[in-house]
Amino acid sequence: MKVKINSYDELSTSISDVIARTPHALSIHPTVKLMHGFIAPKLDFSRDLVEWFFRKGAPSRSVWITYQDATFYFRYEVNSAGILMKKDSMQGDWLETFSADDSEQNIAQKLAKHFP
Repeated sequence: MKVKINSYDELSTSISDVIARTPHALSIHPTVKLMHGFIAPKLDFSRDLVEWFFRKGAPSRSVWITYQDATFYFRYEVNSAGILMKKDSMQGDWLETFSADDSEQNIAQKLAKHFP
């Protein structure tokens, strides 16, 4: 899926439209709120988008977002190990694995490495 927007308001509207068309209304992973604190403010992503990435149910999802001439790529998979996440490139290893059993401090340390 590709989303191209020109302003923050447009970003929020586009994301809301995408979420409305997504047939998943499933539970949100318990680490989303903590992740949001790192991801959303740094990349100007709305909370809804971050939650949408981490909804359980779909085995994987990819999103490209162009905002202020910068393109961000995210992919996640949800499996028995938890959430695997990568950003910026389709190639390479997964950046991190997040599990519901991870402590908040452990998750925060993992995230801080990728969103300085």
